[in-house]
Amino acid sequence: MAYKDLRNENFENIDASSTDFYGSNLSGVNFSGANLHGATMAYTSLVSANMANTDMSGANLTNADMTNANIFCADLTDAVLCNAKLTGVNLKDAKAVSGNRLPEAGLSDVQHRLDTQDNTNETPPSLLPISDWL
Repeated sequence: MAYKDLRNENFENIDASSTDFYGSNLSGVNFSGANLHGATMAYTSLVSANMANTDMSGANLTNADMTNANIFCADLTDAVLCNAKLTGVNLKDAKAVSGNRLPEAGLSDVQHRLDTQDNTNETPPSLLPISDWL
């Protein structure tokens, strides 16, 4: 699946664990409820993709463009988001974001906040729902 143009495809509830999407155009794709555990999605375009309720634990999203993606209630445990573009992303109620490597991710207009209060022993920052700090 690497380097494919899959724009606007419907992959709702698909089991694509460990799938290699490297460099693919996944803009507008519906991955709602999908299993993307351990998937390689580095250098992909996920602009406006629907990834709500998706298992992306352990996925590699390095340098992915996730502008305006919906990641509501997704599991991002240990997903790698280095240099990912997260402008306008909906991360509301996303699960276990604390394992992510986010120091260089573009986080403008993200619907979560960075919690840097408890980052000892080189623990990466975590994302917490906005409601936790209002």
